[in-house]
Amino acid sequence: MTGAWVEVLRARVAKKGARQAAIEVGYSQAVISQVLGGKYTGNLDAVLRRIERLYGNEEVACPDGEATTPEACAIKRERAGRMGLKAGNPDTLRQNSTCLKCDLRRA
Repeated sequence: MTGAWVEVLRARVAKKGARQAAIEVGYSQAVISQVLGGKYTGNLDAVLRRIERLYGNEEVACPDGEATTPEACAIKRERAGRMGLKAGNPDTLRQNSTCLKCDLRRA
């Protein structure tokens, strides 16, 4: 089963690029490259579980109540994290709080 999720990641990298796949998965590009090259010495199961949760279905269940794509989830999470508490916008603050509590990004 391990190989299947690596192939899912490989297909995502081919489609969107290593940088976008890394953002979506929540690991660095170096980790993504090592996983694809079979040289990752960290907790491979944790990475693969996250890939399975993200790409196992067409949609991701967001804790804010919406179903979304893995790409849209990553963009929303990145934007909320970048803005964080600096935003002052209640919606952005709420989104940041939701993303921080999300189980999807935890391995």
